[in-house]
Amino acid sequence: MTAAQPLLPLAGRLRLRAGVAPERIDARPLFAQALFQGMPADSVPKLAGRLYALCGGAHEMAARLALAAARGETPRRSDAAALRELQQQALSEHLRHLWLDWPRHLLGHHAAPEELRVLAQLRQHGVAGLQEVLPHELYGMPAREWVQRRREHQLDQWLAQAASLPARCLRAVADLAQTLQLTRVPSLEALRSPADLRRIAEAALARADFVLTPEFAGRARETGCSPRLQRIGRPRAGDVHARLLDRLEEIALLLLDEPLLRVRALNLGAGRGMACVDTARGMLIHALTLDGAERVGLYRVIAPTEWNFHPRGAFTAAFARQGAASDRRGGTLLALAYDPCIEFEVQTQKDAA
Repeated sequence: MTAAQPLLPLAGRLRLRAGVAPERIDARPLFAQALFQGMPADSVPKLAGRLYALCGGAHEMAARLALAAARGETPRRSDAAALRELQQQALSEHLRHLWLDWPRHLLGHHAAPEELRVLAQLRQHGVAGLQEVLPHELYGMPAREWVQRRREHQLDQWLAQAASLPARCLRAVADLAQTLQLTRVPSLEALRSPADLRRIAEAALARADFVLTPEFAGRARETGCSPRLQRIGRPRAGDVHARLLDRLEEIALLLLDEPLLRVRALNLGAGRGMACVDTARGMLIHALTLDGAERVGLYRVIAPTEWNFHPRGAFTAAFARQGAASDRRGGTLLALAYDPCIEFEVQTQKDAA
């Protein structure tokens, strides 16, 4: 999946300043629920996929599964097929992020056209066409070997010498990134039981603004590559450098067909359904209700950004620890580690004065 052109301009921005809750400069999380209300149910999945430039395929899948669950249907596609599709989408989004966003934020400039051959191959052949060449392009070695080296704490030589664009980005910020400590926040990935997922979906359907600051048991949660890797026994990332490396490890594991990503759909009662699907950024949730005419009543979308950039969430807590002296570069690295699905701007205390 390449980044699709959104049907409408839903970009938005986050304004980030140490000690202050992230300020959203748009109402994007509320847009879908207002747009979809009253629409014929069958028109929603395709439209959901077109509304979001990032992870559009995951939004379409979540909408389709939530709709089927509301109808009490068993999804037509097998779980294996859905997971394979999701894996391809996540890999595509990971690659777009590494080759487009990392150079811009970590090196201070866009990648040169000749450095974007991976994305050109992705557009031409899809992820399947990159299975053989991507490990060399990204790691300079087989994916399994890179993972093994990381787990044995033997990446120093790779980081110092690797020629790939993502490796050069990491090398440029490694010293600073290792000083930026993360704050422990409960993992959203641990909430996978039907009762837990039902509780989140019911809260979203009951209160429209829940999607802006989602919580579970009164606390914000963290989602993304790092919490997913903890499920398979990897240590929790303690600093920004480790969290950035977690993204590279997830890519390697997805190339090796490790079952990291999950899809779940639940019927919440007559005409009510929800679905959660794993994306490159973390867990995406759609919940909806249908009326007797097969039109949408309520519609809710909770994206990973709303969890990770919650006012009392993972990014906010880590950024606040930098104190009044925090600089724009440190804030940018922290934000990139949590990877919001919209553009962001970092303000220093001096900027806000």
